[in-house]
Amino acid sequence: MVHDCQLLSETLYPEVFDTVADAIFTPTRTIEVDRPHKPACGTVWSLLDPAMLATIPPLATSAA
Repeated sequence: MVHDCQLLSETLYPEVFDTVADAIFTPTRTIEVDRPHKPACGTVWSLLDPAMLATIPPLATSAA
């Protein structure tokens, strides 16, 4: 959920690590995303700080 003033009119192109949405919800409307770009990969392990694995147990479990 975002506020109406946070919506953009320009097209954005996600990076491999970005999360995309199928819908956008504001206080006044719901916007269905026509063709959401789904990432081709899961977690990009090479971009994670090693400290994250030590402090976030589910990440450490997934990395094993």
